[in-house]
Amino acid sequence: MNLENILRNTNHSFPPITNFPQVVLQISNNDSLRRMAEDDRGHPTSIGAVYPDDRHVLVTSQTSTILHFRHQDFAFESCMLNFEPLARTDSFDPQVKLGSSNHVDIWVLDSSTEISRHIGNSWKFAPRRRHKLVTMEISQQDSIASGHFHCPTNQFTTLELACSPSPSISSCDVDFWQDQRVNPRGGLYKPQ
Repeated sequence: MNLENILRNTNHSFPPITNFPQVVLQISNNDSLRRMAEDDRGHPTSIGAVYPDDRHVLVTSQTSTILHFRHQDFAFESCMLNFEPLARTDSFDPQVKLGSSNHVDIWVLDSSTEISRHIGNSWKFAPRRRHKLVTMEISQQDSIASGHFHCPTNQFTTLELACSPSPSISSCDVDFWQDQRVNPRGGLYKPQ
C-alpha cells in the first residue's frame, strides 16, 4: 500500500496503541496434545445467552493461559507485554486471586496465523513453544512490563503464560478476569 513512503521523511512520534488479547484460552499442563478451551462468564437472559467481553487469565501448576494478539497498525512494530493491577469498579469485578509470589514464564508460541473459533482447527490445539520471552513476577501491588519484542504489522503474536518451574519458587497462583473497556485499565495487554 506504500504506507512506508508516507512516513519516509518525517520524524513524528505517536503515542502507543493499547492492544488487548482478543483470544484468551486455557490448556491443562497434563494434556500432551495441548487442547485449548475458553472460559467465559456467559449467562442466560430472557432474550438468550449473553457473553460479556471478559477474558479469563488462569495460571497455576495445573493450567496455562494462551494470549493471542493481532497487530494491525502500520509502523507500530515494537511491543511489550504489560501487567497492571486490576481494580473492582461499579460495573466490573475482576475476581482477582493472586498468590504471594507468582513467577510466570511468558513463552512465544510457534504460530503466525489467526486463532479463531471460526477457522477450522486453529482453536483446538495450542502451538508448541518457540522460545521464552521473559519471566514476570505478577502481583496485585505492582505494574510490570516485559522487554520489547518485534510484532510485525498484519501478523499475530501468540503467548503462553505458565508457572515458572524454578525449585526456589514455592507457589504460583494467578487468577483474574479482564475487560479491555474497563477504566482504570488492568490485566495483561500490549502497548505498541
